[in-house]
Amino acid sequence: MAASYNRRHFITTLGTGITASQVISLQTLSACSESDRIRNGTPIDRDLPNADMYFPVNMRDIQLAGEIGRRISCTVYNNLLQADMDGEFLSSFRDKGNPGSGFVGVGMMLDAAVKFAAYTGDARVIALKSHMVDVLLQNQEPDGYIGNMKPEHRMLKLWDIHEVGYIIYGLISDYRQFKEERSLDAAKKGADYLLGRWHLLGAGWEKETHVATHVAITGIHLYQDGYTICIHDNCC
Repeated sequence: MAASYNRRHFITTLGTGITASQVISLQTLSACSESDRIRNGTPIDRDLPNADMYFPVNMRDIQLAGEIGRRISCTVYNNLLQADMDGEFLSSFRDKGNPGSGFVGVGMMLDAAVKFAAYTGDARVIALKSHMVDVLLQNQEPDGYIGNMKPEHRMLKLWDIHEVGYIIYGLISDYRQFKEERSLDAAKKGADYLLGRWHLLGAGWEKETHVATHVAITGIHLYQDGYTICIHDNCC
């Protein structure tokens, strides 16, 4: 029988370091059979209480009910699928005319669309995330730039790196959830663009803006998917 937790315990558990994006893909080991644990490749520490042992499961294998399930459904069908994706989110990535201000958040939107597509299996959501990837990749420049700013503002304006970093993150999600090699390739090209021009930033830029932290997280995910990080011809 699956373990049962009340709302307070659930929220307290989240406060121990589990990220919000993992909420819809967690279950306790006590709720799983031995074969489930082996299938998921979970290292089992017998010294830990079952209540403290969590591992990620494929979001396609679960469906949430109750209030959280209702809210997910509302977000997908009353928000995501109703958004003017081409007009509000993708248009500036086609014309590359951003004068150096503003943050669209299209990468965050792509990450959400990908995960909702995997979770629901709905053809409309899958088509939406695929359309977003189509537009971004069709407008990625030969040098790897995948943002929306004019050439003279790229890298130098605050939100450009932030925007590009999250696009890379969304593309990685698409690769992980749908095995889209084209998304991983585009993410690597985008990362090469950022790293190849990092020297253009002023000293202390990363400390003053905190944007570098988000880019670093993106880099960790790329590294896990086989990306070789090269800075000034030194690779690791």
